[in-house]
Amino acid sequence: MRPPAGDRMVNVDLQLEMSVKIDGVDCEKFVDPEPIVSQMPNYPIYRREFPDIIYHSEPDKCWTAEQLAAVTGGKWLVEPPEGFYIQSILRDMIFYEQVEQPTMFVARRRSMMNFHVGLNPRTSGDDTHSQIAKHINRVACAMIDHPVEGLPKDFPLLMVEDTIKACMELALAARKRFQGKMIAITGSAGKTTTTYMLRHVLGQDHDVVASYGSVNLGLGVPLQFANVKQDTTFAIIEMAIGAFTIPRGSITYDLPPHIAVVTSLTPAHIEAYGSTTRLAQVKARVFNGMSAGGYAILNRDMPHYDIFEQKALSKNLNIITFGAHPDSTIRMTEIKNGGSFTFGGRSYTLECSVPSEQLYDALAVLGVSIASGVSIEYALKHLKTFTPVKGRGSVIETEYNGLKLRVIDSAYNANVASMSSALKYLTELESEASRRVAILGDIAELGANEIAHHRSLAEAVLSTQADRVLLVGSLMKHLYDDIKDKINGAWFPTYKELIAGVNAWLRDGDTVLLKSSNATGLTHAVEHLTNATAPPQK
Repeated sequence: MRPPAGDRMVNVDLQLEMSVKIDGVDCEKFVDPEPIVSQMPNYPIYRREFPDIIYHSEPDKCWTAEQLAAVTGGKWLVEPPEGFYIQSILRDMIFYEQVEQPTMFVARRRSMMNFHVGLNPRTSGDDTHSQIAKHINRVACAMIDHPVEGLPKDFPLLMVEDTIKACMELALAARKRFQGKMIAITGSAGKTTTTYMLRHVLGQDHDVVASYGSVNLGLGVPLQFANVKQDTTFAIIEMAIGAFTIPRGSITYDLPPHIAVVTSLTPAHIEAYGSTTRLAQVKARVFNGMSAGGYAILNRDMPHYDIFEQKALSKNLNIITFGAHPDSTIRMTEIKNGGSFTFGGRSYTLECSVPSEQLYDALAVLGVSIASGVSIEYALKHLKTFTPVKGRGSVIETEYNGLKLRVIDSAYNANVASMSSALKYLTELESEASRRVAILGDIAELGANEIAHHRSLAEAVLSTQADRVLLVGSLMKHLYDDIKDKINGAWFPTYKELIAGVNAWLRDGDTVLLKSSNATGLTHAVEHLTNATAPPQK
């Protein structure tokens, strides 16, 4: 059940009564003598009606000073100059290079962030108001919820009651005035790659705003959408499972997409959700809030496809499927050297220089193209020039300690299926087995069967015929124990030990795959191999 909107939630006392029937005979009714006294949390209430000024935007401009104040109910303590506007809103400056300028820095307090996702608002944490001075020369203005001392007298400051609430309301206003198509991307794997692919393809000739980084949870999604302009053609928003489990319900009730993509379903987040069935049920909430006639783009090969299909049909959505399944709308017929597929009775060649697992993401892009009225030929043309995202299959030619290496960086995310695909990509990219080096780290969030999942990778590792195999992390120790007599390799407890000992395992001309979940830390090993100067080999 979806909870009602925050402004309609009330406390009520509940009386528990229970009837039991045994062999068709009613037993005595049980009535709990003590009523259940409910205390609903003090959920934040967002304004959803906005003045007409939100529609008075100049072409290709996001927010004016007047619009920012009108939407948030804030007050400019220091007025911006005449003609002032911003193009983006940032809570974390690490993403500064990925957004359109000029930008507004949103200072926030951890306690208020917790309040908006249903956690204890009194939880201590960081307050980023003090960071404004550090970034003063990079941003156009700042949003604050308490006074900040020591800033230049002419630096524009917008004071609001609650900066996180203000960002949510900016997102709601942006969605209300938005005239283009919103595309939501979710799934266990492939979300970020599909998002970047779509931005690359649709952004060639259209005004596109797309998610940056992995800011894709219940607070991150509104922050991303707040950057959407009134005349943006496509808003491509990545959504992780946390966007569908916020206290007020799925974020898509507030920000309903026109097109929703489910890239895959794998045993990720099993530790939190218990089963892939439950994962499918939660991820299917991406369709919540969508209007009849919208589009669901679904991986036909994923487990529990029927759960997604039934949810989409219940919302009267059009369904476009992709995969190798014979019933797929876009059917993959070849998954080698780019691959080929059929659609509408025609055969097509797919040229896209990505690991084979990401060819499914390319098919998802084609599904979105069909749903949004962009021709398949146009999408295929621009998929040819797409290159993998950093940490997700990007190939780096580098020199390390005098050795020329080709590094495949897939160290940001992993599941069992994607790790098997990455190993296959290693063999496709490097024809000589003597030059293949596989460095594999732990896969996170696999739940109670995590050891079995890691051990199941034995066949994929051995079939790669990698000349050297280096395994990293406590879970990979189980795989190493199973195959250590069949490989030339070693096991390292952490990425730090790997970095300290990796020199001895590398030779000139090697192609080195690094694949793991981000929590394992192999991104540090990628940085070491591609940037650092290692000590001389003995």
